[in-house]
Amino acid sequence: EKLYAFGEAEMIVIPGELGDFGVLKDHMPFVSMIRPGILSIHRMGGPEEKLFVSGGYAETHGDKCTVLAESLTPLAQLDRSRVEKEISDARYALDHAVNDMAKALAARALEMAEAKLRALS
Repeated sequence: EKLYAFGEAEMIVIPGELGDFGVLKDHMPFVSMIRPGILSIHRMGGPEEKLFVSGGYAETHGDKCTVLAESLTPLAQLDRSRVEKEISDARYALDHAVNDMAKALAARALEMAEAKLRALS
């Protein structure tokens, strides 16, 4: 658990459950589930910041956007070979799951690892 503060941004693009959506200043009040994918922060006059978000919720109201994420990792910190190993390990765990709980956990790990790989592509 930690706080990742964005500060001021011109626009934030969030991978919503029903598709990506952009949030600008004075966006209408809105709550959405977040799917695994890339969250982009467009700062005024600055470089775009890309983060991998594993899921969670986003809420907008007035000039604020709050993202409650399961995990948030700068895209630059994701390593392709490590992600490919996560996929391999998750597939193995899924193939060798001994009960429904183990199968569900392995399926979730595989989903996250595959989303990371897509984010890197």
